[in-house]
Amino acid sequence: MCLCRYQSLSMAYCGSADVGGRENAGKKPRADWTVNLGDHVISIRIPRQLPGKPSQLLVLGERGVYCVLDTGQLRFMMKLEVSPTCIYPYGVVLSSDLGERGGGGEEGGEGSLQYLLATDSGQLQVFQDSALKWAAALPHPPTDISVATFQDLQGVLVTVDELGHLTCCYLGTDPPPSPPRPPLPPGTSISPRWRGR
Repeated sequence: MCLCRYQSLSMAYCGSADVGGRENAGKKPRADWTVNLGDHVISIRIPRQLPGKPSQLLVLGERGVYCVLDTGQLRFMMKLEVSPTCIYPYGVVLSSDLGERGGGGEEGGEGSLQYLLATDSGQLQVFQDSALKWAAALPHPPTDISVATFQDLQGVLVTVDELGHLTCCYLGTDPPPSPPRPPLPPGTSISPRWRGR
């Protein structure tokens, strides 16, 4: 894994080409930092950045989860005993927000990273840094996951499987009740093909 500045990449010219009748071999990009994770990377996600705090990269490997600061320093790593399919960062909690709950991940003041990890067995795990906080079974092993808000319902998990089936889930307790739907006008019928759904 390596990071290059945008300016370095824009000024770099890979290879050589004939420009205006002469060969031009520009500069090669030079990395500002590199990290050897020793793992094949499946996904890289960028969690929400807090003002005045360092940016973090959440990296999902075939055998582990890695959090790398924007300086190239490895903040934490966690080896996995399962085969992961996808990861989704959904929050950063400052140490002052953790209160009595604790939570770790407070070194350097960057806050505690919360994320969802899905496995090939259809398990969804909720982590705070490297600590497992919650686990649930999904109807299928997802290939991607996200958190959405639909109308006033926040925290809906949206997953997609390898066949393209979308599933919306809500973890923990029942979601807040939605406002009641207005009744159908008298004489209105619902198509029989939609009744069973």
